[in-house]
Amino acid sequence: MQVRNNTLKKKLLIGLFITLPILLVISVFLFWILNSPSGKTLDTVASPNNTKIARIRIVDAGGLGYGPLTVEIENKSGFPFMNKKIVYKDYDTNSIDITHLQFHWIDNNTISILNHTIKVP
Repeated sequence: MQVRNNTLKKKLLIGLFITLPILLVISVFLFWILNSPSGKTLDTVASPNNTKIARIRIVDAGGLGYGPLTVEIENKSGFPFMNKKIVYKDYDTNSIDITHLQFHWIDNNTISILNHTIKVP
């Protein structure tokens, strides 16, 4: 009985050491896929103190028009994969003229897009 319990414990540990790294790799891959911005970059503007970069993107859905308009802030310091954050998303892109967007930094922590003032973390 004791030998049977030991082999069962060894099999469980081996299975755990194989399964956990695979699940970790799959989780990181899915997180990266779901959080990576897609679409065409319309404009890129650096903050006044040059520590952050704001990118405005839009998804071109072909004959269906345009997808959501997003503003992504990238902090130049920090980890390479964890330094981006979407701070604005607008799904009503039919009424937006994407060739003449009002998009600028007010100060180092505030950005203005389409007459919306957004505090940047």
